[in-house]
This record gives sequence, structure tokens and C-alpha cells, in this order.
Amino acid sequence: MVNFEDVPPFMISILLQQFNFEDFANAFRIWKNGKSHLTQAHVLEEIDLCKFFKVGEWNSQFEPFMNYASNLGVHDALFYLPAWHLARKTGEKDDAFFILHSLSEEGHFKSKLSYHFFKILYGEHEADHSINKLVELIQEYCGDAFVRKWIMDMHVLKRGWEHINHDYKSVPTICSSAEKGYEEHFNSLSWPRRIDDIESIKCARCKVSLTMYDYCNNNYDF
Repeated sequence: MVNFEDVPPFMISILLQQFNFEDFANAFRIWKNGKSHLTQAHVLEEIDLCKFFKVGEWNSQFEPFMNYASNLGVHDALFYLPAWHLARKTGEKDDAFFILHSLSEEGHFKSKLSYHFFKILYGEHEADHSINKLVELIQEYCGDAFVRKWIMDMHVLKRGWEHINHDYKSVPTICSSAEKGYEEHFNSLSWPRRIDDIESIKCARCKVSLTMYDYCNNNYDF
């Protein structure tokens, strides 16, 4: 049996990533005894906490853990609530955008993507700028697998609130070639229409269109 308290930081982050949330939370609670807040934060930064969003309201340990991680300054934990509010159209959106922008400035990529993504969906006056930034991020810095995982995380956050969905029809034109009906560009009336198809799209602007379409129109079981 593993004595979690004795596992060094560089190994505990690898080990914890293999667990479901309940086992993860219990193991971390044991391991953190006697560890500095800085060491705890460093370990949690190495773990994709977003994969635990799906347990959300259904696990009594989730909110206390996320609050604890937020107090440590862990980016994924700080990202959770503003993204949750924007996905569900609840709370003060300006506050949510401010937090995402602050996290973006600190290099948190999910916040960078989400900030510009929701700026477009909310029809903010900077929407055109956000389209260009999202295209740049997806084209130059994010692989298709990362984008697909991020969109699925966004779907998790709006789970149960699909009735207040954003309207894809309100999204401004992103790719002029697609608008003109050129082949091999995203068309919401033809293929591909699910985020799993993102690898089949070569145009970065069309990849952005697909993320918007998938989020607004598709629902998934988690």
C-alpha cells in the first residue's frame, strides 16, 4: 500500500493524475500534510483539474477542494467559476471576463481560449479582435486534441443548462471562404459538425467556427 505522505512532489503529480476525483481528493489530503502551500500549488498546477469538472455539484468534496486549490492560486481552480458562470449565463459576466483575462495574462491557456470564445458568443464589441486572437491561438499554439478537450470541458460546465444555450446564428462570419461555400471549409449545414471532426479541418478559422457550432448546438452525455 502506498504511503502517500512520503511520495515526493515530482512523483505525486504523476500518480494523482491516474485517479478518479474521490480517490484523488483523499490521496491529496493525506499527501499535503506537512507540505508548504507553494509545494502543494506546484503539484496541482501539473494536474488537469478540469477533468474533474464533471463531478461538480454531485460530489460533496468538489467545492471544498476547488476552494482550497483556488486559495493556493492554482489556475485551473481559479478558472472554474468564471467559466461556469459564462457557460450558464449566470452571475456578473464582467467579473467573469476580468478573472479570465487576469488568468490569461498569467499564461493559463484555457482561460485565454475561453476569454475570447465567450467574448464572441456574448457579442461583445471586441468580437472581431477575439476571433482573430482565437484563430491565432488555435493555429499557432494549440493542437487539435487540446482544443477538443477544452470544448468538452465547456460542455461539462453548461450541463443541465442547455436551455439557455448561446445562439450560433449570432456568431459573426469567421471564415470568408466558408461563407462563399468553398470546398474543404466548415459549413454548418454539411460535414463536419462535431468537435471530434476538428482534425479533418485544415483552415484555422474554420476550426474556430466548428468550436462555436459544436458548443452551441451539440449536447453530450458525461
